[in-house]
Amino acid sequence: MKAAETKGIHEWSPTYHRLKKYVDIAFRCYYKVSVEGIDKIPFDEPLIFVVNHQNALMDALALLTVRTWQPVFLSRSDIFKNPTQRKILTFFKMLPVYRMRDGFNTLQQNDDTFNKTAEVLKNHNGLIILPEGSHLGIKKLRPLKKGFARIAFQVQEASVDSLRIKIVPVGLDFADYKLLGSPLLIRFGEPVSVEPFMNVYQQNQARGINLLTDTVRQAMQNEIIHIEDEENHEAILGLLHLLASLNENKATSRPGSNKRFEREQRTTAFFEHLQQNNNDLYRQIIAETNEVVNALRQNGLNASDFINPRSSMIVLFFKGLALGVGFPAFVYGFVNNLLPVALIRWRSNRFKDHHFIPSARFALGLVAFPIFWMVQTLVLGASLGFGWVTLAYLVTLPISAGVLYLWRKQVLILFKQIKFRGFSEKSFPLFLRLPELNQTISSFER
Repeated sequence: MKAAETKGIHEWSPTYHRLKKYVDIAFRCYYKVSVEGIDKIPFDEPLIFVVNHQNALMDALALLTVRTWQPVFLSRSDIFKNPTQRKILTFFKMLPVYRMRDGFNTLQQNDDTFNKTAEVLKNHNGLIILPEGSHLGIKKLRPLKKGFARIAFQVQEASVDSLRIKIVPVGLDFADYKLLGSPLLIRFGEPVSVEPFMNVYQQNQARGINLLTDTVRQAMQNEIIHIEDEENHEAILGLLHLLASLNENKATSRPGSNKRFEREQRTTAFFEHLQQNNNDLYRQIIAETNEVVNALRQNGLNASDFINPRSSMIVLFFKGLALGVGFPAFVYGFVNNLLPVALIRWRSNRFKDHHFIPSARFALGLVAFPIFWMVQTLVLGASLGFGWVTLAYLVTLPISAGVLYLWRKQVLILFKQIKFRGFSEKSFPLFLRLPELNQTISSFER
């Protein structure tokens, strides 16, 4: 990649800024975003942000939308091969990192990336890296690539004006990767200063890099839900949801809340401790949980849908009545948004890697909805004239999309509430164990 192509990547771009505003609004419509710990981050200093990688493009966008800024991202070099794609990625402030697998002769091109990285850090833009190297939709921090540590040390060592680089651990906790409107918690951890590690690095580079990587890994793990037992990942997730349903405190039970996150961190730490110290009991709880999870699945439900307490039939009747009253608004939204929704679903569902589906739907939605709305408005205007009626129609289109989503969501919730009335916990041993387990977890010290 030529140096000229990345020349101004660290500079403020008005065009990028305007586009980012649109993306920010759209992203916060796609997810209900909550942010914790951002107030302690010194954005006026040279910072490298390291983020856990679960949800393809959405992970990068999550961090991008937390404030008005233009950080630079490091990404694998193979996506920069196409000249047109390279220009687009550079516009979006992405720099390539070349690896041995890309060919030994490409490694020298990292010199330009290194120089640009130094400019970014000196300019206090913020450098964002996803050090796991690839995405995987599970709540677990995988081994980190060491590139961020090498970059931090090299830039720190080469800076003549003594840059005090800090590495900021960031944790993303998605309640549901694909579901529109699902909660997303973004947690900023305590920055890790690179300077205290410089002596070790200068004496032994490999040891310094390993020490910094291990320190940052632990800092990142503090900001995510980390389920070590990957084999029983689904069962432990189910337990987290079922235990949350016992908590009367809404702040502790509400998905996406920091209180629930802290509770789930304590819970996962407890089960890791239990697995190591009483594996027989651990296996028994896992088996009982799988029994419940499978029973729920057979009824078209998930542990994340678990409802406690049940809604009465009278409440469900009036909910159904209210949805019936709102049905015409649903029909209006369905008719006017059918084409973009169908296109987005058709294209996104063709991805073999289902973790790309949210990214595809989001990217397609950014373009498809405005285009279809404008075309539909032009067609109506050509038929009725471009007056107040046409303008009012255009204004109602984004509102109708929101109504379509909300009405459908409430119908699905209603059906789940009805199904849960026929689901009895009494026949499952796990539900007899949960209250005591909940109390034990409350007193557990990590």
